[in-house]
Amino acid sequence: MNKLNSAASMLPIALNSEILILPETERELIEEIRLRAGQAMTVLINGWEKTIAEEHIVTVSDLESVLECATGASVHAVETSMANGYINVDGGIRLGICGKAIMRAGTVCGIRDLSSLSLRIPKEIRGVAANELRLMNRNGLTDILIASPPGCGKTTCLREFVRVISDSGKRVSVADERGEIAAVSDGVAQFDVGRHTDVISDAPKAKAAMMLIRAMNPDVLAMDEVSSSEDMQSVFEASGCGVHLLATAHARDAKDLYSRKLYRRLMQMRIFKYCLFIENSSGSRSYRVEELK
Repeated sequence: MNKLNSAASMLPIALNSEILILPETERELIEEIRLRAGQAMTVLINGWEKTIAEEHIVTVSDLESVLECATGASVHAVETSMANGYINVDGGIRLGICGKAIMRAGTVCGIRDLSSLSLRIPKEIRGVAANELRLMNRNGLTDILIASPPGCGKTTCLREFVRVISDSGKRVSVADERGEIAAVSDGVAQFDVGRHTDVISDAPKAKAAMMLIRAMNPDVLAMDEVSSSEDMQSVFEASGCGVHLLATAHARDAKDLYSRKLYRRLMQMRIFKYCLFIENSSGSRSYRVEELK
C-alpha cells in the first residue's frame, strides 16, 4: 500500500472514498490531507489547498475517528508525542494535531477537544538534487546543511542524500527523532536509506546522536530539523567527534540563517561547509548550493 493510501485508510469511509476517486495524476501530487471541524476536507498540492468532498463537512467525531485509527485505539500511549502537536504513524506519516492544550505547571502535556488534523504524506524521490550533492562532495565527504521554509521537501532531500552516501559504501547513522526519515517499523526501514545505514528512532536527537557515534562508528551522522538549543548542542558535540554532519533547518537563505539567534552560533562556528537551499515556486522546486563562509 502506498503512503497516500495508508493515510487515506485512517479516514472515515466517506472521506477515504473521495481521496481514492481522484485522478491518479492528482493523487501523486498530494502532500497533505487536512481536516478541520466545520469545514470540508482539503488536500495540499504544490503548496495550495484544494477543497474536495464539499458535501461532507468534517465533524469532531471524524477527527476523533482518525486519531483512534492512527493510534490503534491507544491514544493514551502517544500522549507525550501529542504534547508536541503531532504523532508518528507507521510508514513515516505524520499526523499533526490541533485542539485545546492541556497545561500542567506551565507545560503543554497533551491536547484535547480536537479542532483540526493534518496527515502529511512522506515521499521518496530518487535522484533529487543529485547534481548538487555531487558538487558538494566532489572532494570527498563534507558537512551539509539543507535549508528551506516548511513544506519544501527538506526531509525528502535528506533521505535521498542518506541513501546515496550510504550506497556509496560509507557508514551513515540517522538520529530519526520523529521517525520520518527511515520510518522504521518492526526493525525494518520503510524507506530506502541505503545498505550501510543505522537508525535510532524516537529518541531526542541530542541523545541519539551520541549513542550512534559511540556505538556505530559512522562516517556521516544525519538528523532532521535542527530547531532547538538541545539540537544545536548535539550538532556542536558531534562535530568534535570526527564525523561528517548532514542536517536540515528552517531558513530561506544565508541571511535568514545568520539573522536567527538559534542558528547564528552555528554559522559562526563554520560547522557546515555547504548549505543547500530549496525553493518551492508554484510546485516547482529549485536547489541552490551556497558555500558557507
